[in-house]
Order: sequence, then C-alpha cells, then structure tokens
Amino acid sequence: MEKWQTGDMEAFEALFRQYEKLVFRTAYLITGSKEAAEDTLQEVFASVWTSRHTYDPNKGKLTTWLHRITVNQCSRGKARKVPAAVSLEEKGG
Repeated sequence: MEKWQTGDMEAFEALFRQYEKLVFRTAYLITGSKEAAEDTLQEVFASVWTSRHTYDPNKGKLTTWLHRITVNQCSRGKARKVPAAVSLEEKGG
C-alpha cells in the first residue's frame, strides 16, 4: 500500500490486478454496459494513480475509497451522455 502511494508502478499494477474485477463489476451494475464499464475501469484507475496521495487508510478501507471513485465516475459518465431536453414548444413545433 505504501509503495503504491509513493509512486511505485509495480505496486500500482498489483493494486490494479487485485481490484480490477471489483471496479468493473460495480461499474457494470451501475451503467448496464460492458463498454461503459471498461471505460470507467480505465478512468477510475487513472484517478487512483493521480489521487493516490489523498487516500488515508485511517479514514476508511481502500475498497470503500475505490467504490466512491467508481460511483462518481459513473455519474460523470452518465451526465455526459444525457442529451439536453428541449421543449417542443420552445422549438416552435
């Protein structure tokens, strides 16, 4: 754990291998799409790498932290894909 937080790539790869299925499964359950879950998996672990210094094991489990990042990433992904609603009355239709 400490090695990953100090930037050790091998430790990060081990972390990825240990938790990739958990993150993918969570993302798939939220998005309902294999492709979206795969995208989310990549985005989550990119975030995990760049935010590794923010994880504090005294505040909670790593799995809880990963879950929160995954849920937030899925929410951002859905927000990007929701088309803007346009009233037919506003369009003059």
